[in-house]
Amino acid sequence: MSVSAATLRAPGAAESLCAALAASAREIVLATAGVELDDTAIARPHGDLIVAYIAMGGDLDGLTCVVASSLAREFASRVYGIAELADDLIREAACELANVIAGHAAGVLADHGVTAEIRRPPQHIAAIPAGEAVTVGHGDHLRIVLHRSGGGA
Repeated sequence: MSVSAATLRAPGAAESLCAALAASAREIVLATAGVELDDTAIARPHGDLIVAYIAMGGDLDGLTCVVASSLAREFASRVYGIAELADDLIREAACELANVIAGHAAGVLADHGVTAEIRRPPQHIAAIPAGEAVTVGHGDHLRIVLHRSGGGA
């Protein structure tokens, strides 16, 4: 059964889903990178950013995570156990963090009636230097964007 725009427009449905996704992302980042994020940290990434896309099936085409490189560096440092990391390892770490978030997001989405299955490994699609292409807030943050299948509202 496909999720309809009307389902997500039901009173409080979108807010409930967003709150659940944010809570899941906060738990994952704290457990894996040791970084506590607040709601502002999730909504408005800042600094050098890394964009990772995870293709999905079901009701969604995919999920995009915009990860501050400082957060990806902290995650990579814990995963690889190395303080000094090359940029390519930091990008790979951002993709892996996005993959973990997407895996947990699929469960959160299912709890809200949205079918989402991860189709392939995450892809690094962009690195955005601070102040060049995106100016969106403060702190070491994360943003999650869901891509809905089926086009129209």
